[in-house]
Amino acid sequence: MSDTPLVTALFAPASVTAGVLALAQIDASGDQILVSGDAAWIRLFDGDGAWLGDGDVTDETGTGFAKVLGTDGTRLRAGARAKITISLA
Repeated sequence: MSDTPLVTALFAPASVTAGVLALAQIDASGDQILVSGDAAWIRLFDGDGAWLGDGDVTDETGTGFAKVLGTDGTRLRAGARAKITISLA
């Protein structure tokens, strides 16, 4: 695992619907990708900067804790925007 983040995404407070916890990015267009690379994991922090946990990343067809927009892998390109969804049942 690299310690260099590809993107720093900001999420709105979590919501729960029908027993599913969901996090949505504050910016509906996604957050800017800072470094190109393949996203394999995500690290979550709360609003005060305290670590909450880590999880795997897949594209929308996978079963990852976090999913990036698209169906052809998790490659992120610097300068583009990353759309990430997180939901837990």
